[in-house]
Amino acid sequence: MAEVEELLDDVTLRMPSAAELRARGNRRRVRLRAGAVAVAVAVAVVGGMSWALVQGGGGQKVRPAGGPTPTPVADGNPYKTGDAFDGLTESDVPLYGTWHWKLSDKPADEAVRFPRVGFDDACPQPAPGTPQGKLDRVSYTGIYKGDGEAVARHRYADYGSAVQAADELRRLKDALAACGLKPRGTGADAYYAGTSTGGPWLRVDIDSGTKWISVIEVQTSGD
Repeated sequence: MAEVEELLDDVTLRMPSAAELRARGNRRRVRLRAGAVAVAVAVAVVGGMSWALVQGGGGQKVRPAGGPTPTPVADGNPYKTGDAFDGLTESDVPLYGTWHWKLSDKPADEAVRFPRVGFDDACPQPAPGTPQGKLDRVSYTGIYKGDGEAVARHRYADYGSAVQAADELRRLKDALAACGLKPRGTGADAYYAGTSTGGPWLRVDIDSGTKWISVIEVQTSGD
C-alpha cells in the first residue's frame, strides 16, 4: 500500500462541487424516467396488438370506419321498359298449355280495381278500406279468353309511393283470404288458388315491387 500512497502524493484530486453533483443526479433521474416511459409504451402497444388479434379472430384485418357504402339495387320491373308497359304474351299467362289463351280485343272493365279479385261475383266485394293517401297510379288491364268458359285477366298498377303500394298489397291479400283462396307453391312459383265462395275455381298470381303491383287471375268452372 506504500507504493500506492507514493503515487497518490503526486496526483491532484479534484472533487466536483455540490451544484455539479446535484445536476448529475437530476440528469440521471430524467434518463431513468424516460426509460420507464418507453418501456410502458412498448408494453401497451404489444398488449393492444395481442387484444386485436384475439378480437379479430387470428389477426384478421378490421375494416376501417367510414368504408364505402354498398350501391342500392334498383327495383327491377319485368312489366316495363322505361316508361312503356310490356303486356303479357298469351303464352306467359298461367295454364296456357291447358286453356290456350287468346288476348281479347274487348275493352276491359276499368271499374274492376284492386283489391277486388275474380270475374263477376266470383268473390265477395271487399269492404272499402282507407288507402294511405291518394292512389296516384296508372293502371293496365288485359283480358284473355281460353277454351270453354275459361277467362284470364292481367291487371297492373303503379303507385305514387311505397306506402301506398304496400297498403294496397295488404288489402289485396285480405280480399283473397275473404274469397277462400289459399297460398300454393313456394318462392317464385307461389300463387293463390281454390274454389271461390261464388263457385268457380280461381287462381291468382301476385307480383310486386316497391311501387307497383301485378295481378294475374285465371277463372274456370272447375279445378
